[in-house]
Amino acid sequence: MWRSSVENKTIDNLNNLVKNFQPTDNIEKWMIEDLKYMILRLDFWISFFLFFNIKIHIEQTEKGKEVIIKQMALNDIGSCSIGKLRSYPCKLIGNLWGHYNNNIFFTWGEDSALRIKNTFNTLDNILISGFPYKIKNVKSHYESLEIKKQFQFKGVKTTLLLIDSNHSKNLNGNAQYLPTSILENFYKSFIKLVLDNPEIGIIIKSKRKRNINSLNNIQSILQDAINTGRCHLIEDTFQTISSSYIKAIDFAISTGFILSSAFMECAGFGIKSIYYDYSNISNQEKDIYSWGKNKVIFRDVGKIIKEITLYNKNPIQKDYLGNWDSHIDKINMFIDDNGYERIGRYLNFLQQGFNNNLDCKSA
Repeated sequence: MWRSSVENKTIDNLNNLVKNFQPTDNIEKWMIEDLKYMILRLDFWISFFLFFNIKIHIEQTEKGKEVIIKQMALNDIGSCSIGKLRSYPCKLIGNLWGHYNNNIFFTWGEDSALRIKNTFNTLDNILISGFPYKIKNVKSHYESLEIKKQFQFKGVKTTLLLIDSNHSKNLNGNAQYLPTSILENFYKSFIKLVLDNPEIGIIIKSKRKRNINSLNNIQSILQDAINTGRCHLIEDTFQTISSSYIKAIDFAISTGFILSSAFMECAGFGIKSIYYDYSNISNQEKDIYSWGKNKVIFRDVGKIIKEITLYNKNPIQKDYLGNWDSHIDKINMFIDDNGYERIGRYLNFLQQGFNNNLDCKSA
């Protein structure tokens, strides 16, 4: 393994400590071997950060053993890590366990800041920057304009952006995802709406292309909907921001087992947003249910279809549908697509502090 010539007392002390461990069973033997591996990786990261004189590390990974090891290395040498919100925290106890072990963490607004503060993660500083990713990019901007133009030509009055999540038949205990049957029913309901109502159009932004391609029971009717010219399937969803289609849509509609970042992002930019809550998160999301039940959050996908149909006939009468206006500032404090600039300015000040020989806390 590569390492610099710099010796480190932390690594020497840990290795000496492990040498004295005497395992009494296979579990302890496994733990000691894993500990040796972690020390080896810690040695690598300390050497790496010292060799390249890294004072500010921007961590792109949310979780995992390697993230924790990197943070230990940074703490050891007096450097710091920067993180930013990707997965929107839900209110389940234990949610995001082991995520975001950063010295400085940027989040979108008051709501996510309070949620992340209530997790079991050791974050030294939680700062509100607004949404940190630029939503106005050339590719999605021109794609959304083309979709809008095509849909208008086809007579579409109401356009829906459908956002999904990972799905599975959940046949093992590795992870529990949105049941495949639920997602198939979700898509079938909206595809049928398009086929039955010539004034409705849908844009489908699957979390990953394989998500929707693996839904075998909807492929035939999906192609029928695409053939109408009022159903657009976003082919390249990698790092595509959902809210970048804001100019082309009237609603963002999503489902999953918890509120997704893609959904909350849309709500935070003022897009009328509706969540199909198949798993019943009413005990966790009591605040949203208190004001938004059957307005922004529904337990029945059939009710959503009915409300969208009525909205299409009379938008003014159903203006409350999907409306988060009174709560947007808590989700996305600035709503200006400049969150990344605020983070950049902060990093510049932080770097100046290190350049002036301040330690991590003082900088």
